[in-house]
Amino acid sequence: MNATISTETMLALARSRVYSYLSACFRYPDAESWAEIAGNEARDSFASASTQLVEKKEYRFLGKYKEGLPLIKSISLEELEDEFQEVFGHTISKHCPPYETEYGNIHLFQQSDVLADLGGFYNAFGVAPREGKERIDHLSIQLEFLYLVTFKEAHALKEGKAEEAEICRQAQASFIEDHLGRWVSIFAKRLARQSGRGIYGDAAQLLDKFIEAEKKLVATDSEPVPDVSRGELLPVASDEWDHSDWQTGGDAVSDNI
Repeated sequence: MNATISTETMLALARSRVYSYLSACFRYPDAESWAEIAGNEARDSFASASTQLVEKKEYRFLGKYKEGLPLIKSISLEELEDEFQEVFGHTISKHCPPYETEYGNIHLFQQSDVLADLGGFYNAFGVAPREGKERIDHLSIQLEFLYLVTFKEAHALKEGKAEEAEICRQAQASFIEDHLGRWVSIFAKRLARQSGRGIYGDAAQLLDKFIEAEKKLVATDSEPVPDVSRGELLPVASDEWDHSDWQTGGDAVSDNI
């Protein structure tokens, strides 16, 4: 990095790199995300970011992740894709769903409020997730948003725009307090349990520790959501039809109904 760049600017750049890396880790594995987490250039840039961050006590855990997730070196993209499907499934997992509104927000109006608030954050920075990709409450989208905001903070600091940098820092604190910080710890715990010693269990630990460090850095805290997913609260349908569960208000219209 350029020696003329301030320590504060380099810190924001390093944080943005980790957010970008984590966002790629939790997207569906494809050639693009694979290059971001397993490519030589990606590992080098992550190592550089980690070197910057470990100098602060909150981020010393990154010494274990100098080149990203340790297990990434021992698998292929195809194997990562298989593990992703095994852990998260082909539909929304009820065990460790990577969506904020799958936790605790049982009523539809509560979900709508959360999604609207997320949209407000994104709109304030002039961005919107690409259509047809993921819901706006997906973990990778939220992480990518914080990558953008920390990067904007670094750019503002480099340009000497202290007020713009402060706006970005306040947005990070608010977003973590109101959204990411509320559910990531529960998600990470569930994901580690679901993945075991697999690569997503490793990613869960990195994610949880990094967000906890971020809370300390931006001086914010979050009230955790209930440790239950909506999928676990949905009733299980019976495999067999039992007419005794139903009542009729009169003669049946047809015996075939």
